[in-house]
Amino acid sequence: ETSYSRIQWIDTAKLVGIFFVVWAHMKGKVPIYLFAAFYMPLFFMLSGYVEKKRSFSETLRNSFFQLMVPYFALNSIAAIFRLLSFIVFHLMESGTIDLYKAAKKIAEYIIGIIIADTTEFSFFPCGPCWFLFSLFQMKLLFSFISTTVKKRFKTILVLLSVVMVFLAWLLCLKGIKIYFVVNETLMGFVFYVTGFLMKNFLSEIFNKKNKYDFLIIAVLLFAYFLFVFFSIKKSYGLPNLRGGVMPGQSIFSILHYYTGGLLGSWFLIFICKYIFK
Repeated sequence: ETSYSRIQWIDTAKLVGIFFVVWAHMKGKVPIYLFAAFYMPLFFMLSGYVEKKRSFSETLRNSFFQLMVPYFALNSIAAIFRLLSFIVFHLMESGTIDLYKAAKKIAEYIIGIIIADTTEFSFFPCGPCWFLFSLFQMKLLFSFISTTVKKRFKTILVLLSVVMVFLAWLLCLKGIKIYFVVNETLMGFVFYVTGFLMKNFLSEIFNKKNKYDFLIIAVLLFAYFLFVFFSIKKSYGLPNLRGGVMPGQSIFSILHYYTGGLLGSWFLIFICKYIFK
């Protein structure tokens, strides 16, 4: 597999994923069940696929500039526009600016950016940026494990992912939402690990001697549409990685979520890999 082809199919998968994200936010205009279950897990899986074992300090430095600098920059820009809109609205309405309310808004934006959440005392200016913060945490966690665990590294990764899913489920059952996108990181890390573990598997499937790669894609597509049909038939809402599983739901919600996330992501990854193999 050449470096060029690897980048080609990954970039294509990301482009399709971005399209789905935009399309899914056009509420009421799209069959959201067709892709809502996997478009965010897909990005975590692709990020895990290209992950490499590096020192923790190197990962911290690179990931901060690649993820957290854009996180703070985009949130700052969004906060400025929101604040300007607030000021203009009050000027048009009353002809004056309430400095106290303006200062309160600024404080809410700052707290919202720090905790990456909107609460009664904070406002998260750029909602989609939660992904950057969560991915930053996953990269640091992966690097920490890879640099400290010398034996059975992959086994430890899998076990940790299972434990994190269990913790996420417990938090959701209790209705506990932890700031700093901890819930989302707990739920999404398993996709990151899955992407990392897929490298050798994909290379074996899509080698030139394998004649059954297209059959595997067809099976994945069929399985995913069965999942979509089951979701609609039983009126189960597709869980949102950003919001986490709704409080009070059973462990079936977790299984339902990961089934859709894995099947959908695998199908899109496999089809892109097949095109550029």
